[in-house]
Amino acid sequence: MAVLVMGAMGLSGQRAEADTGDLINIKFNTGYTGSGAIGTSTDTWNTVYQTDDAGSTKTNIKLATSTVASGVEFSSTWTGTTTDTRDTFASNIYTENASSTITFTGLSAGDYTLYVYTPNDVGDLTLSLRDAPTYTTGYGTIPAGGTDYDYVVWTTTVGSDGILTMDYGGDGKDIINGIQLLQTTDFPAPVPEPASMVLLGVGGGFVAWRLRRRKALEEAGSIA
Repeated sequence: MAVLVMGAMGLSGQRAEADTGDLINIKFNTGYTGSGAIGTSTDTWNTVYQTDDAGSTKTNIKLATSTVASGVEFSSTWTGTTTDTRDTFASNIYTENASSTITFTGLSAGDYTLYVYTPNDVGDLTLSLRDAPTYTTGYGTIPAGGTDYDYVVWTTTVGSDGILTMDYGGDGKDIINGIQLLQTTDFPAPVPEPASMVLLGVGGGFVAWRLRRRKALEEAGSIA
């Protein structure tokens, strides 16, 4: 996963290299360590501490391997939080009778799998992916610190803007304990079409001819 950068010849949407298999783990206010539905017990988890302003941003995002994911940021909004210092997913953010958002920015274009953890029945958790080109869902359960947690699995695609936004919440209280984001494929940088390359070559040749002709005229005294 990497920050979007400006490519050669002014083409936007090109980005630094990212690796298929990159995994980001997010937890809220808790000391949880261990594996989720994917990963290992030694994986790094990014702790996002909530404050009273009902929103937060974390910029120093690390992959599960402890490598910094350059340019990737995570932000979230909520109605309230609970805090539990045990080694579990017990701490959470939640939205009540409202809608809140969770957003990743600076991702590389590609396919991703998103795991969203909740202590509630998945049927009570209202989720949607904003502007997602495609998505499919699945469900599962894992134990964490002796407690079972349900999770929803989203399979989706991130475009060249590098943004993945999830809206959550509806009627009642919708709780999120943790998130895992796995990059499953990496889209290559766009390559100019053959016709575009021909036009660039013709244009470059014309400019070079004009420069040579002007120089010859100047040497002959035809141009002041």
